[in-house]
Amino acid sequence: HQCPSVARGANRLVLRQPRAALCHPRMVGDVTIYGEGSAQVRYFADFGGLGNDNLSLTAPGLASSPESRASSVAFLEIALQALAGQRAPSGLQLGCLPVELEAEARGLVEAALPGLRFEGRVAEARLFVAPSARPDAASSELAASAADVPTATVGPVADVSVPWLRASLVPRGYPRDYVERLLAGSDTEAIVPLVALDAASGEPVGHVVQELTDLSVGGIFVEETSRGRGVGSSLLAAAAAAVREKALPDALAAVSLVEVGNAASERLHSRGGWLSLGDPVVWLLFVAAGPPSELPSPST
Repeated sequence: HQCPSVARGANRLVLRQPRAALCHPRMVGDVTIYGEGSAQVRYFADFGGLGNDNLSLTAPGLASSPESRASSVAFLEIALQALAGQRAPSGLQLGCLPVELEAEARGLVEAALPGLRFEGRVAEARLFVAPSARPDAASSELAASAADVPTATVGPVADVSVPWLRASLVPRGYPRDYVERLLAGSDTEAIVPLVALDAASGEPVGHVVQELTDLSVGGIFVEETSRGRGVGSSLLAAAAAAVREKALPDALAAVSLVEVGNAASERLHSRGGWLSLGDPVVWLLFVAAGPPSELPSPST
């Protein structure tokens, strides 16, 4: 069928002539990607269990320009039309959606997947951009934050740390299958999880990941006994440096999502020179039509 391209109309996004990049989505690992460059919608089948899918916009794409943020709902429409032609999911999570586009996105889901109903907004977060992604930032900022931590070293997760990382992520709402995808490193556009090891004992004390759903830096955690020693700052700095090496040419090097109201995480990012950017993004949950159910905690 004819696949429309994206343009901005006077009052809303409109669809015009076919564009090859949108008509022919690409696969990276087991992720289906719609869009061009960093302006993507990424599709995960069975993300939250069999029949429960995930569609997410990408944090670097949204942060790259106001135009990319504004046009993102049209890429979402194309992905929803493709999904509707393939299967009827029993659940759907929309992730990293600009809050100002929530009403329009809900309408698109209702039109494309009438078997689903809107359950609720399950999370809201702000974009924080790494200092290396900003032209006004000195490159020494990342090195300075990393140098704060002589008590831990940060590197890609090794076999010895895999069980610890699994045991840390799953209780924090990460689906088990998704954790295995993170560990497999099959998504060539995302870094493998990073782990901080205590310099004295060699034991893992913290971690950070790049989310496969929206390509944000997330999942940052430090063991309580190691807090206050700069381990979190070191993890953020290392993640920003690693993401910068893999980032798409038109993408900001690293973008993190901080849940609205998480003052401790905001302070951590601010200390490392990360800058809050734009209005929040939200996560929406849709379930099979029926009585309301309890909202789950999303992985963001």
